[in-house]
Amino acid sequence: MNAILTLEPDRGTTALLMVVTILILLLAGARWLFVVPPVALGISALAAKVLGVHGATHPELTAIESTFEQLRAELEPHLAKEERVLFPAIRKLAAADRAEDRGMALTGPISQMLREHDQAGELLERLRRISTGYVVPSDGCASYEALYRALEALEADTHLHVHIENNRLFPMVAGLESDAGSDANRSEA
Repeated sequence: MNAILTLEPDRGTTALLMVVTILILLLAGARWLFVVPPVALGISALAAKVLGVHGATHPELTAIESTFEQLRAELEPHLAKEERVLFPAIRKLAAADRAEDRGMALTGPISQMLREHDQAGELLERLRRISTGYVVPSDGCASYEALYRALEALEADTHLHVHIENNRLFPMVAGLESDAGSDANRSEA
């Protein structure tokens, strides 16, 4: 996968790389759709449990729980929009032979996804800061440890997902849309 992430696409390889990237994202997306919501529920339950046990001596746990719930409230609909709207539209764009078959313009939805990625990044950064880098305090129990490891894993998965989209998929989509616009302008001339 790293080889794909480091390739610099040219006009001839853009569609192929885009299809491969979409497959990667769909695999990751399927994992996110079916794994992240239950994982998120588990993290929510762990956060509530750890807050209940350690909240009196670790008031930062209240902020961790509320920040995680904000993140969850943003990620779940974001992933659903990607799976139900954006990825199908990208597949349609990549498969279209004619400009009129390419479907909706993706600039607006991609801009929205980028904003949501930034918001999720800010919340992840806040979680890391509040938890002091996910370092479990000396009086932390096994559940405390499990909570911090789960948050850390979610952060890593989220950063990878965002990196693939922001730095590979979305630029490829912009290139295809640009090529489609150029092709349509040439055919009108």
